[in-house]
Amino acid sequence: MKGENSRDFALLAGLASGLVFWITQEATLAVLVSGSLWFFYARRFEGLRKFGLGFLLLFATGWVAISGYSGVRPFVECALIGISQLVSAERLSLPTFRPDVWQQALHHEIPWVVAWESLSDFLSGWVPLVSYVFALTAAWLLKKGSLHRRHEIAAIALFGLLMLLPAWGRSDRWHIFISISPLFLLWGLVADWESESRTHRTPWIFLILGTLSALLTVPHALARTQKDRAAKLLSRRTTVSRAGAAQLPYPQANAYEFMVEWISGHTRPEEPVLYYPYNGAFYFLADRPNPSRFPILAYAVRPSQQADVVRELDDAHFKWVIFDQENTAFDGKPIAEFLGPIDVYLRTHFISQEKHGPLDFRKRMRSP
Repeated sequence: MKGENSRDFALLAGLASGLVFWITQEATLAVLVSGSLWFFYARRFEGLRKFGLGFLLLFATGWVAISGYSGVRPFVECALIGISQLVSAERLSLPTFRPDVWQQALHHEIPWVVAWESLSDFLSGWVPLVSYVFALTAAWLLKKGSLHRRHEIAAIALFGLLMLLPAWGRSDRWHIFISISPLFLLWGLVADWESESRTHRTPWIFLILGTLSALLTVPHALARTQKDRAAKLLSRRTTVSRAGAAQLPYPQANAYEFMVEWISGHTRPEEPVLYYPYNGAFYFLADRPNPSRFPILAYAVRPSQQADVVRELDDAHFKWVIFDQENTAFDGKPIAEFLGPIDVYLRTHFISQEKHGPLDFRKRMRSP
């Protein structure tokens, strides 16, 4: 974005966008729209061409790789259509201001950091929206300052606004922090702009931006520090080689070790095993293939997809399915109803052999 040197980074930005597409499509859409408009309005058409070329190169490379690995159609149905429908079905409401939490903190019923976290969650939904809309409006209407600087601010504000949309549809902290990341870059540019003019309002702008930045981040940082300190006392490394040096809570570490040991003793390498209905990490940890193309069967949200899963499971001829009897609902709906055809198939073709805690190990029944 620095003057004429921006075109030197246009190809690199496009390559990064093409790579990010295969990880998060929302971020890629935001980058493509805001980046293309910035190059266009800045009349840097050579940079725009390099930006598009870089994206197409990495996008095409990923397309070819996925075509050879599992096929593009399963990826589109699962990672694009399936997850979007899943998120739509489990839409979370935006965090609201919680006066009851502050009352509990005042009466020493909960730690103060919990109350500050609730305020941070509330502000993270509205402060970015107001900031992005205000920045776009100011960049469009105000004639003050260089045109290049206004284009920078408008592009970052547009990028942030597009990144805010998935956070409003799925307002967990992961999506919230992704959506407010451009906000700090935007505020940094505004602060840099103000520091050049140094008017009477400059200290107030610095104070407001600094206070909002602290309210959005410091409570979460303090809470995370406390949680990490407690987690160290309640977590340990596992003997599962594929878990690496990860520290897991004792119950989770015990469960993973037991499952991996059990699967190793009852199946051959490369023999498919199904974990039902969630936890796609199991296949990696146990080093066993998934008999379905869906890493988590809950991604098969449409009847046609569920029918495909049943055919895949029937063709795979795998022997074992592990029923997780603790996770029996999705978005308040029983999993037996949400994944009706799949649930019926598994219950009528597999019979319980062993039960350990919430896990029911079922083996395929022999054909009559």
